[in-house]
Amino acid sequence: GNDTQLPRPLQPTDYQIVAATDVDVDDNVFDADADGAANNQLDSKTLTLEQPTINGVQTWKAPEEAADDTDEVSELLDEVTQGDEIALDDRLVVQAEATGVYGSMIANMTNSTSPSGDADWDRYADGVVSSQVLYNLTDDDNEEGVDFSIEAETATGNQQANEIDLEDSSDGEVYVLIDPEGGQFFVVADTSADDAFTNNAPDEATDFTASLDYLADESDDRYEFETDGGDPFDATDSSVNNFPYLLQGEENALSGSAEFSMAPRQISFDNLNEDSEVQVPATEDAEVSGTTNVAPGSDAEIRLQSTSAEESFQYGNDVNISEDGSISTTFDLSNTAVDDEFNANFRVGGSQADSANGVIVEAIADDDGEETNETDDEEMDDGEEEPADDGETNETTDDGESTDDGTPGFGAVVALIALIGAALLAVRRQN
Repeated sequence: GNDTQLPRPLQPTDYQIVAATDVDVDDNVFDADADGAANNQLDSKTLTLEQPTINGVQTWKAPEEAADDTDEVSELLDEVTQGDEIALDDRLVVQAEATGVYGSMIANMTNSTSPSGDADWDRYADGVVSSQVLYNLTDDDNEEGVDFSIEAETATGNQQANEIDLEDSSDGEVYVLIDPEGGQFFVVADTSADDAFTNNAPDEATDFTASLDYLADESDDRYEFETDGGDPFDATDSSVNNFPYLLQGEENALSGSAEFSMAPRQISFDNLNEDSEVQVPATEDAEVSGTTNVAPGSDAEIRLQSTSAEESFQYGNDVNISEDGSISTTFDLSNTAVDDEFNANFRVGGSQADSANGVIVEAIADDDGEETNETDDEEMDDGEEEPADDGETNETTDDGESTDDGTPGFGAVVALIALIGAALLAVRRQN
């Protein structure tokens, strides 16, 4: 076998890199003493190898597409929204912020290939690896001390817990993008594909955990090369499955995880009555709103279709899903009648995702129980000044004539005298 110089891979520290030349055949390029100084140094640099890290695991969601719809990290990040509830049929994106594993991914060592692996530097240049490459890295048979899984928290019946299938899925079902310079990789899964899972896609709400671990206490000793053979991915029996760049001991292990759920697409409408019906007013700008677990950026629509109405109707509006899952749109429902009934349908990608019963109402009650679309009992201020109060009080009699019951200067007696005076004046003119 090969004579191995180091007992294990280069460990995190500073290394001096020296370029030198031999000008005398009797001299070595480097001295034989412990310092090993160059006899004719040309240049030198310091190489720093940093401790591998796991800085966290996060979950994101993206609109429904094949897992390999994009092979650029930047494009993927433009499409995703962070969240811990993934709607089935959307894409699940698990981000692991981690370093220290990309050389192994590029080498793609498996127990069925040569001990040196199946290296492909295009994986580094393109930033893409198949899910099988990640599976090979985390397979116990390959002795790298890395565990990664996306697994349901509970098993069903006699089956093992459902998992994202890294071993046997196609690129369209599960895809892996790597970003070594950014210290992160992404696992993208098409949750509409049964073959993306070990036990088919869930058909009900299911809790999952995505976890990444660098192990340090799986064996008795710190990782060490097998001296018999000296191949780069062969470890001694006493150190196998411990991560090569960590000291031995559980306290030295690294890990990160994220809990999330997968659930059927759904929407929770606002303004529900006691019968869980969506209430919508019969106005020109009737609002329908709610919250959904579907990924923002999805092709979504709200459709109102009458089920029992004076005149049948159907209205549909495309809607934008905000980052927090909220949606809102308005309809002109002025031609509908109060108590008309309808279905409020939530459609995604041209297919029915969820629905609720609805009813047309005169107005929507606010938080205080008051209806918001009714005119206030008090008169509205039209900007015109009110006539000044001159002390007069006018009342209308049953015959429509106006009476005065106490206006200063024009009492009933004074009015009678004035009337008699007017009559006398008329008699005088006639004479």
